[in-house]
Amino acid sequence: ITSKSVALGLVAPPIVEASGLSASRTNSNIVWTHNDSGGAASLYALDADGSVRATLPVGNAVNVDWEDVARGPGPLTDYLYIADIGDNGATRSTVRVYRVPEPDLSGVPTDTELAAVEASFVSFTYPGGPRDAEGLVVDPDNDDIFIVTKRDDESLVYRAPAPSFSGENVVLQYHTALDYNYVLAADACESGTTVLVKRAAYIDAYYSPDGVGAAFAAEPSARLYNQEPQGEAVAADVDCTGYFTLSEGLYQPLMRYLP
Repeated sequence: ITSKSVALGLVAPPIVEASGLSASRTNSNIVWTHNDSGGAASLYALDADGSVRATLPVGNAVNVDWEDVARGPGPLTDYLYIADIGDNGATRSTVRVYRVPEPDLSGVPTDTELAAVEASFVSFTYPGGPRDAEGLVVDPDNDDIFIVTKRDDESLVYRAPAPSFSGENVVLQYHTALDYNYVLAADACESGTTVLVKRAAYIDAYYSPDGVGAAFAAEPSARLYNQEPQGEAVAADVDCTGYFTLSEGLYQPLMRYLP
């Protein structure tokens, strides 16, 4: 159980509207983030002091309303999954999740712009019509995608079994409902047994030894969170002993929560 929080450092532009976080397993002490709707189609690697190590332009992608980023295992390196799933007016007939291989940042100096990497993607449709969502979880055991909605009376969890990311269109499957709404972010530990769900003033942890799908149906337990001005991002750390958060806004601190 987390018991303390530490401000690692202030995050400078071009990150001004951080809306997702994912802790790297490939690159030690790196977390990835991105800007919200209308920002560049780029991911940013943050060092342990909050400085920008690298900018990764994402080709074949548009930042319509990027709301979360997640890590998942790949054949050679981990994948980074980008959730273009925001839809404030519930008007988008489809939303997208992009996927890119995570680059190795060994020896890369601070503030490097990397060569663009082409994304693959899958398009999603909700049963019953469009919904606004901000939470993305990738199951590390089987590559299933989970999306958590925001503005429903209860935040709904939808599932897509292991999409191929070949540009296909997939109808999401209803999985479960949480007993609150306004979910702003979500993430899973590398083991898949714990899922973190973030709202404006709360972070809850869901646990099941049977993995992500079962965890979402478990009873949550509250975790430490110092409310941020507009915190819309959470990332479980690699060993699942703590987590990171980051708020939208200029020069916001990258926060780490520890046992």
